[in-house]
Amino acid sequence: MASAKFDRFLRLVHKAPAPAHADHLRMRVALDKTGGRFPDGVMGTPVVARGVPAEWIDPPGGATDRVVLYLHGGGYVAGSIDSHRNLTGHLAVAMGCRVLALE
Repeated sequence: MASAKFDRFLRLVHKAPAPAHADHLRMRVALDKTGGRFPDGVMGTPVVARGVPAEWIDPPGGATDRVVLYLHGGGYVAGSIDSHRNLTGHLAVAMGCRVLALE
C-alpha cells in the first residue's frame, strides 16, 4: 500500500500544469546541442531503418560481423541521435563495431 507521503506527492504532481508543446520543443533543441561530435575518426551515416530515422556510427577499423543497437532514453520527449552523438561514437570505439542509433 502506498504511503501518505507518496499519496501527497502524487496529488502535487497531478496539480502541476503540463508543459506546453513549445516547451518540449525548446527543451529538445537545447538538449540536442549538448551531444557534441563524434570522436576523431568515427563516421556517421544517416539512414532510414524501416521508416525510422537512424544513423550508422562506424569507428575506424570496426568489426563488420556485429552491431550495437542503441536506443536513447528520454521518454519520447527529449533525446535524439544528435543529443547522444558523442556517447554513441565512444560506444562504437569501445565496442569495436558499428552502432545503429535510432531516433
